Amino acid sequence: MDLSKALKTAKLAAKEARKVLEKYYGNLTQIDEKQHAGLVSEADKESEKVIVKILRNEFPDINVLGEEGGFNKISESSNMWVIDPLDGTTNYIHQYPYYCTSIGLKYDNKIQVGVIEVPLLNRTYWAVRGQGAFLGDRRLEVRKVDQFRDTLLGTGFFVSPKVDLDHQAHVFKKSIEMVRGVRRCGSAALELCFVAEGSLDGFWEYGLNPWDTAAGVLLIEEAGGIITNDKGEPYKLEDNCIVAGNNVAHENILKLVRRP
Repeated sequence: MDLSKALKTAKLAAKEARKVLEKYYGNLTQIDEKQHAGLVSEADKESEKVIVKILRNEFPDINVLGEEGGFNKISESSNMWVIDPLDGTTNYIHQYPYYCTSIGLKYDNKIQVGVIEVPLLNRTYWAVRGQGAFLGDRRLEVRKVDQFRDTLLGTGFFVSPKVDLDHQAHVFKKSIEMVRGVRRCGSAALELCFVAEGSLDGFWEYGLNPWDTAAGVLLIEEAGGIITNDKGEPYKLEDNCIVAGNNVAHENILKLVRRP
């Protein structure tokens, strides 16, 4: 796999998706609701088509897993692009300016390339395995802290028959009693970027999908952070819970999310 070509292709696809999102921002006419999965608009669907076309043109033998259904059925091969054309759709629809496009390449059972484009912040986060994580040309590093009480955390909530909202609320309550603050911006991919650059010290959330986390996971790993599931095991895209952060934040969040 030519990772340089993959990175260049992912960046191009993200930039083209950004044009679509900017075109529709504040001008949506078609908004639908997906059961237990939030909202979807024509911006989601059109931006995914743009991304899929670019990725398939350059890498025709690699499958594309995307949120809005514009993808080939995944085969037994582990090699795939994992994309979210618009993470934070509800924010986008309400013109709450926290949304992004996330593109990750899973190859040889690991995320090798990740790109997250944030239109309204005019930011491009990217990472290649073994080469570091970056915001533009600036190398990223998770923030170093000594005490959990000095951390700022991010989280999100997910409601479905498979996710215990009471437990999520309990973890949230305990965390805000112990740290400087907890933020919820409504875009998991973007909050993972904030952890990688040190704006947030840690992040956890239940009920996420592979396209929500693929690129962000690599960013945090390459920025020196730690990512596991709620059992402390190495995080897999199929896991129901993600716990990410610097050493101090991750260790303490993990204690909170673990069930008795």
